[in-house]
Amino acid sequence: MAKVVIFAVALFLALLEKSDGIECYRLTQNSQDYVPIANQRFQCPPYVGQCFKFVCMGVNPYISKGCVDYNDPQSQAETLRAQCAGRPGYGSYYTCGNNRCNSASAYSLSFVALFLALLSSWKSSIL
Repeated sequence: MAKVVIFAVALFLALLEKSDGIECYRLTQNSQDYVPIANQRFQCPPYVGQCFKFVCMGVNPYISKGCVDYNDPQSQAETLRAQCAGRPGYGSYYTCGNNRCNSASAYSLSFVALFLALLSSWKSSIL
């Protein structure tokens, strides 16, 4: 009986997912892509404590999400802004420190791009 209890406890502990790292959404999405949320979740390395969301607005807008990993240049604001400027565009980099805090908003990227385009054309017609 004791062996069965020990085995059951060991099995239970083995099934628990132990992680010290934060969980973030990770994807790169342009205005035509649809990526299911279930496929976006990513367990960051244990030394990572923040998620990021980068929004590039320009000719070819896109959103990039992931873990803020200082060992990975592709997750750094400077790299992402330089890539966005080469499209050409302007990017905004956001960070947060909770599990899955860089989630998708209720609005699609197409809607945001359309809204910003209308806003910029409205501002330029006033000036």
